[in-house]
Amino acid sequence: MPALQIKECPQDVYDQLKVCAIDEDRTISGEMLAIIKWYLALREQGLIACAAQPSVRVQASPAADASARRAAFERIAALPEFMPASDGVTTTDLLRESREEAR
Repeated sequence: MPALQIKECPQDVYDQLKVCAIDEDRTISGEMLAIIKWYLALREQGLIACAAQPSVRVQASPAADASARRAAFERIAALPEFMPASDGVTTTDLLRESREEAR
């Protein structure tokens, strides 16, 4: 299996990677491989372009962004209608009560 080495990694990037690896119960190498696979999957789906520069910014194309927004609005529209309580209690009343209890 090929080996991959990253040289001159900034300390803050390494520290963030280490935290992610711990959170995901992976080695640093395993976390880096997971991140690379995630990036390549997004690229294959057309959600990000191939990075031409060392600093990569993940940004969806305008069409993908619009499609994602439409899908989100459709999911919101499918939610049941929110009906506030009819007991006359307002959010102001609830906040006031909560603040008084905290004293």
